[in-house]
Amino acid sequence: MRIALFSLITLFAALLPAQEYLLETELGIGGTAQTPGLVAAPFAPLTVHIQRTDTRPFKGRVVVELSGRAARGPFGDDRPAIELSQELNLEEGTQNAVVHFEIPVYRNSLEGQVALERNFGDGFEPVSARAFTGAVHGDNRALVGFISQARLASAQPYLFQDLIEIQNQQLPENWKLLACFDAIVLNDDRLSRKQAEALVDYVIAGGTLVVSPNTAAAFNPELPIARLLGLTSAPAQAGVRLSDFKILREKPKISGLSRGTAGGPTNPEGDPGTIKPPDNEDPPLDPRDDSELSLWQGAGRARPLEDLRSLLSYARAGAGSVIFVHADFSQFPLVTASERKPTTAGVNLVSLALKHAAQGVRRSAMVRLAAGDNRDTLDIAGKRIPGRDMQVLLIFLYVSAAGVGMFLLARRLRRPELYPAALLALAVLSVLLVFSLGEVYKRAGDRVRMVRLVVSDGVTQRNAVFTVGCAYVVDQTRLEFAQDRTPWLVPAGLKGGNIRGLPADYAQYTASSSAVETVTQVHDLVRWQNLFFASAEPAAVSDLQLRVTGDGGAQTIENRSPHSVSGCLILIGGPPTAAPGVPRCKWHYLSTLGAAGSADARVPLSSTTLAPNDGSAIASLLLDRNDEFAAASLCALLGISPNRRVMMPHGLSDMEQSLNTCELLPDEGEFLVIGILPENAVSKGSMGLRDTEPDRVGQAVIWATRGLMESR
Repeated sequence: MRIALFSLITLFAALLPAQEYLLETELGIGGTAQTPGLVAAPFAPLTVHIQRTDTRPFKGRVVVELSGRAARGPFGDDRPAIELSQELNLEEGTQNAVVHFEIPVYRNSLEGQVALERNFGDGFEPVSARAFTGAVHGDNRALVGFISQARLASAQPYLFQDLIEIQNQQLPENWKLLACFDAIVLNDDRLSRKQAEALVDYVIAGGTLVVSPNTAAAFNPELPIARLLGLTSAPAQAGVRLSDFKILREKPKISGLSRGTAGGPTNPEGDPGTIKPPDNEDPPLDPRDDSELSLWQGAGRARPLEDLRSLLSYARAGAGSVIFVHADFSQFPLVTASERKPTTAGVNLVSLALKHAAQGVRRSAMVRLAAGDNRDTLDIAGKRIPGRDMQVLLIFLYVSAAGVGMFLLARRLRRPELYPAALLALAVLSVLLVFSLGEVYKRAGDRVRMVRLVVSDGVTQRNAVFTVGCAYVVDQTRLEFAQDRTPWLVPAGLKGGNIRGLPADYAQYTASSSAVETVTQVHDLVRWQNLFFASAEPAAVSDLQLRVTGDGGAQTIENRSPHSVSGCLILIGGPPTAAPGVPRCKWHYLSTLGAAGSADARVPLSSTTLAPNDGSAIASLLLDRNDEFAAASLCALLGISPNRRVMMPHGLSDMEQSLNTCELLPDEGEFLVIGILPENAVSKGSMGLRDTEPDRVGQAVIWATRGLMESR
């Protein structure tokens, strides 16, 4: 009896999954199993460590469930849960495994649960589970991450941005996890290939990178500086005296105290007019005026900032920007020789670089694309189903016409007794006909509409592709998007509110990932509803190149892509102007710019191509010769609409504000070309909408490319 009881107890203990499988989680950038790291919108890393004593083969998945509190919108209302999962296959004898997730983050705290599930029949059975939680870093001030051997966090009290230190080994290898930073300071060349690729993609997709080369190795062709700035070798260095730069020798002033560690909200304090350092901190050291500062003499395509020549240069790359610091943040006299804490010169130079790189929370093209006017352009269901007022009016008109018609017919036949019966029969027949025609009408046309904004970069041959779309639900109760693991995609309402470019009013969804793709599913859909979605990714859209040459007088545009561009607007950047209503750019308009090799692929810009300083006139030009959906999408990006003349912008300066929201407005010496590409320039299937035929997908492709003016 005792032997049987002992056997049962042993068998029961062997079946306890909590003893065989242990889960540990690391949340946020720099997080550990004991302490969460930086958690900030729009995405945060979650690493799941699995340890087991069971050495048998395992086939299952790891599931992350975010609670409603974790998915709280910008107005504090609870949102449905989000479920993410990844396949997990362990061979016999494998005792440890690591699974990485990119989880969507919104305001307030982040709470959820990680579960390990084993394949069981047609479903899954739970094996082990663990809860996790973390505080979300606020977005009221710009968030800057830095990778450096210098202790730049010591400069935090003197900066208007929140500085977060990132160790080399903690730098994510996925660009989506870097999107939480409004700017990243790179002052270290010890990067893996994947980390370097992630930084390049981060910039192309709209981020800002501040680079401060610490050695000649930082200009390696595989590292971000060379790839983003087009450098083929390290430039020469020259020594200058610190006394040559008065701006670096000024006493820095306290701007506000903030927790420079991950996870904490900003806590502004202090008097901007004082020099008093925070508690237990000595004020920055003043280096001698005759201290030598080594400066890199070249910066590739980056152009010197007028007021900071020799110190800072600036370049646009895709949808993002690069600030090149000609000095090394980690060397004296910018830091102390022993502790490598920033000196007054170092604090001032960091402050100047971040002033140009992260003046506020980063703007994004997605913010403009997801605006209300563009949402109205995408709407399908609202244009298929008449509104209630229209329905009542149609019924009233029908009843009136049918009643009068039946009365006249019965009177003509001199059979008034037929009037009620005929009216009833015709009413039933008409109702059936109306419902049948309505069913056919609601099923006709596009099932999906998308606006794709492609922002190209000629130096890196990379492009940022921003997408907002609307899927129209007819018979199905769920929709699936199957994509590779590079883009982010979020089903959302697009009714306003965003956090660093990611729409905040998201819908309930699940996402299942394998080694090669992620399948995003939205469930519990009803007939005739819209499902809006947004996506962004750095991608290689081949052969999208053009150039603008000329000087201050005449310019010429040349299309080197295989696609023609219609509704083409060319902006030649000029100096900032303080006069209200005066555009800073010179605007030109071409109805068509031919594909490479065609007769109209190269066009001189002159007074005859100048665009009118009138938003309504430009909207009419775009709608006159282009597909209505594509033209309306470009108008929405510019903030204009011929159908809303009362509230729409009236001049080019107003449209420049819309482009500035997208971080597309060119500076002096730069150009921006924005226009409509053919529908097939970007594959409709790249969104991975399953069970949707390509001919039922309507797509508008807008191409924007920004670069430096070239000399003739």
